[in-house]
Parts: sequence; structure tokens; C-alpha cells
Amino acid sequence: MPDGEPPEDWKPDEKSKKIYDKLPKKIKGKNGKIDLNKFTQRHRGGAYKDPKTGYQLSPERARNSGSGTHGKDGAWKLLDKKGNRVGSVDKYGRIYKE
Repeated sequence: MPDGEPPEDWKPDEKSKKIYDKLPKKIKGKNGKIDLNKFTQRHRGGAYKDPKTGYQLSPERARNSGSGTHGKDGAWKLLDKKGNRVGSVDKYGRIYKE
């Protein structure tokens, strides 16, 4: 799993806060970020799953960009336990879009 620390000056915007507030407490990290270390179970397609909540991080694979990621540091799609997309998460655990 990717990990690391984002730049110190990062603050979540209103959309990110709204998404973050709806998430289960068990996957929340510090400062409005997702704790990527909670996603320990390997899942199909390169995804990782949090065994306690059922939430998944699936690799972001944009078809229209040459780099294979979609904007910013886009690395993961955050999916709830039913498989519905909740938001996008960068390599530091920051939520940046719905």
C-alpha cells in the first residue's frame, strides 16, 4: 500500500470534509485523511479491502490519460461495502472528489 505524508499546508475542502464525515470511524486517519494502512486484504484487480468495514480501495485507471491516473495524485477509488463509489483518494489518503 502507498503511504507517506502530504505537504504540510494541505487542508481539506468542503466537499472532502462532507465525504470524510460520512465514512466509518475505523478507516479515518488524521487531518481529514483516510488511513491507508487499514486496507490490508488484497482483493481482485489490485484492490485492497478493509476487513472490518468492507470498504475497498481500487486502483484509479483513467482510460483517456496517458499516465493511467486521473488528475492530481489520483491513485484510488474509495468504494463502500456494497461496491458503490464514495470518492477518490490520492496516494496520501486525501479525499479530493466524489
